[in-house]
Amino acid sequence: MLRRVHFDVWSSEQKIRDEEHIMDMLALKKRLATKQITQEEYAQEEYKLRLDYARKTTEAAIDALEQELNADNL
Repeated sequence: MLRRVHFDVWSSEQKIRDEEHIMDMLALKKRLATKQITQEEYAQEEYKLRLDYARKTTEAAIDALEQELNADNL
């Protein structure tokens, strides 16, 4: 039961991260479309956004696994 709760929390948090990433990418594409940034600036910002998303997702997965391991040791 505890594992299910941890997974549900992680899943909900991941959905929020996914939506934030999508919104950030859409905002970036809009800035490019309205010529507020160059194609090169777009590529740099896109790279940063993707790295940040991957880092946050990885950290959250590691935290979830650590919580599960700690729960197993109780």
